Amino acid sequence: MKQFLGTIIVGFLLIAFCWGCSALILGHYGLRLPIPSRWLGIATWQAGPILTLCIAAFAWSRASKWRRLEAMRDQWPGGAAGHLARGELAVTPPQRDASFLERTCRTAFLLGIVAIPYWLGANQPEGTAFVLLAALFITVKALRSAK
Repeated sequence: MKQFLGTIIVGFLLIAFCWGCSALILGHYGLRLPIPSRWLGIATWQAGPILTLCIAAFAWSRASKWRRLEAMRDQWPGGAAGHLARGELAVTPPQRDASFLERTCRTAFLLGIVAIPYWLGANQPEGTAFVLLAALFITVKALRSAK
């Protein structure tokens, strides 16, 4: 029950702060998204993108751990050949790629990164956001190739 309640709270906060980051970005171009509550407006203007980054990174790591634990639980005892020898023709391998929840958290993380220049009031926030995303992708590629 505790994990379910924590998931609901983290999901609510992630949706709320993604809405706030979207309001920051669209507000720069003159489009106003309605902020549903006063606390969300205050939190967004004080530390919205940073909170979005932190909550999305936390949820992303949890979703990744859940997927890996589920893959460990669903491993085939005896391997795929054992299942085929018992006559089970429909053998589905465990999921290896990212789940929908992981992709959603990854998108929220990127939204938080893009919202930082708009939040700080940069002169050209689009260019700054592009540089931040390019630096992130180059760093991730360099770290993956170093393994």
